[in-house]
This record gives sequence, structure tokens and C-alpha cells, in this order.
Amino acid sequence: MSEQSSFKNSKTHVAHQNQNAKESLGDQAAQELIDIQTLARMAGLERALERFPDDLQIAARTALKVRASFQAPADNTAEVWPVMRVKS
Repeated sequence: MSEQSSFKNSKTHVAHQNQNAKESLGDQAAQELIDIQTLARMAGLERALERFPDDLQIAARTALKVRASFQAPADNTAEVWPVMRVKS
């Protein structure tokens, strides 16, 4: 199978997956799934997405939860670490 036809088949497969997701999940959950799949493809994780879609979704959702748990500093120009000083 040529690379071009493989790409075409994967695009068709993705379109069917997205339609199935919209039918089985709510609109918000379906959109989240599509966003995760899009980001995975942009990151070059097509094979991982094809072979381990559930694992990829779990990893993406976990990363979002961890990211949300961090608090941004009130002053983003302030130094995060204390000033380094040499002991004498």
C-alpha cells in the first residue's frame, strides 16, 4: 500500500471515529476527544494513536489535570526561586 493511500485511509478512519465519538459521547466530550487526537497527530503520534488510542487519551487527560493543579504566580515577572547567594 502506498504512503498516500495509507494517509487517505487514515483520514477516512479518523472521520468515522469522530462521527462515532459525537454519536456516543456528549458534544463537549466528543470535542475534547477530537482535540486530543488532533494534538497527537500534530506531535507526530499517529502510530500511538492508532495502536493505543485509550492510553493516549488517558495520558492527555492526566496531563491536563496536572497542569490545572499548578498555580500561576501572581506576578509573572517575579523570580520563582529565591535569589542565589554565595555563602562566605
